Amino acid sequence: MGSVAWLGAQFQSCFRQAALDLNYYNCLLDSGAFSSSTCEFACDIQSSNSACCHAVANASQCIASESTRSCKELFDSHLELIMPCNTMSESTIGAIVLTLIAFVMVVVLILILQRQQRAVGKNLPRWARFLSQIQILVWKNLQLSRQHIFRTVIECILPLLFIIILVVLSNLPYLKATLTALVQKQNCKDTKSCSLALINTCEANLPDIFLEGKPSNTATSFYTSGEPVFGMYFLLIYLRFIPSLTSKIVVEKEKRLAEGMKMMGLYDTALTWSWYITGLIQCTPVAIFIAVELKYGNVFPMADLALLYLFFASFGLAIISYSVLISVFFSKSKTAAIASVLVWVMGYLPYYGVEYEENSRKFAASLCAPAAFAHGIQSLVQQAQLGTSVYYTIAKTVVSSEITIGNMSWMLLLDSILMAIASWYLQQVLPQEYGVQKPWYFIFQRSYWQQTTTSVQTNDDGTILPSDIYLNDTSAEAQPNVEPPTQELRVKQEKGECIQICGLRKTFNTEDGEK
Repeated sequence: MGSVAWLGAQFQSCFRQAALDLNYYNCLLDSGAFSSSTCEFACDIQSSNSACCHAVANASQCIASESTRSCKELFDSHLELIMPCNTMSESTIGAIVLTLIAFVMVVVLILILQRQQRAVGKNLPRWARFLSQIQILVWKNLQLSRQHIFRTVIECILPLLFIIILVVLSNLPYLKATLTALVQKQNCKDTKSCSLALINTCEANLPDIFLEGKPSNTATSFYTSGEPVFGMYFLLIYLRFIPSLTSKIVVEKEKRLAEGMKMMGLYDTALTWSWYITGLIQCTPVAIFIAVELKYGNVFPMADLALLYLFFASFGLAIISYSVLISVFFSKSKTAAIASVLVWVMGYLPYYGVEYEENSRKFAASLCAPAAFAHGIQSLVQQAQLGTSVYYTIAKTVVSSEITIGNMSWMLLLDSILMAIASWYLQQVLPQEYGVQKPWYFIFQRSYWQQTTTSVQTNDDGTILPSDIYLNDTSAEAQPNVEPPTQELRVKQEKGECIQICGLRKTFNTEDGEK
């Protein structure tokens, strides 16, 4: 880019004027910012550490004369840019914090479950039974995966194999930029001659130093021509997860397993959470390996490893939420598997619709998870086109965009939450083969949030007193799970021609107490 070449020429021009202020330039070269043999920068954005911070601080403390004031300002401003301290972006910090929170939650849940297992035979609170159900369901899901171990391994290995193809292409010899051999500092006898020799070396090498990391024409062509299809390529390598997970969820409905477990006291939310945890157990290692391959395989060498992991982990979570959502609409596993793939691929189309639009529309389109994923991949490809090392550091200041991999990671997390809420709501209001359908406005009813229980009244000897609660209050809100008596039954009751059974029940002694 022109700005990189211009900056190299400016540095070279300043070193040509070194004779006007030798004290300043000697101090600058002794700061640790430059190599003592070729005048290369001591570190760059890929190898930033505390030594970089000290070198930049030492260079900024060098005193320049009035004639070299402009050159000092040039050095101070750009050395801090080229040799950044070892700081992390907000998105990187967010990725690390989220991972730590998830890890702590897993450890706490394991400890709670171990403590709960030692309390078998005691009456357990609702939350303990809920966690126990999740543990059993996750174990069940993993056992089912072991029965189809070959299919499970293929689902995990296939994305990694497709990434290896990109790694091979990006590391072909012709993709690497060649840097002209730098001039070495000549041998010197005293301090003054050594300083002058290094100044002359800097003057000769700086234009080439600023081109270090510039992508070759072949590399530029590879990323530029592949940019329109990179998003679809990554989408397809994850495609096998969707029909697999969707069919596993729906097959429990198809074989009436889910309804049978609910009849035995299973919480609906426990069933949903178990699929989220099972999916994350499978997707998280894949996200880690893909991030490592892309970063250290030089496909996206300048991308942050933590952000790459967050991006692909968020995409895996979005796939799980989508599978749970789409499973609400189907009761046949094969139909659900086919439809889930078609709808998911159609979700990629908004990306093409806003590809050349303003950022606000791109963020709006990113409410569709495949489009958000495509925008994130596009950001990575555009970043790779800027090269590496010093060249990338300067070039990225010219090209900036709000559509970054960090922003798209948060959009994918938002999409996952929205799809999870939508699936929970639709499970309540859509007609199902089993269960009671709720009205669309059930979330605004007080009876839903404040569950009431009917108490059974007994005599002193323990016999149950008859109750007319079902006849006196027959509103759907008061007794949503009890069929109200018809007018014909009311007439028969008044004439004494019907039998009313009150408080009929059977109790079972279980490990959770009497039920």
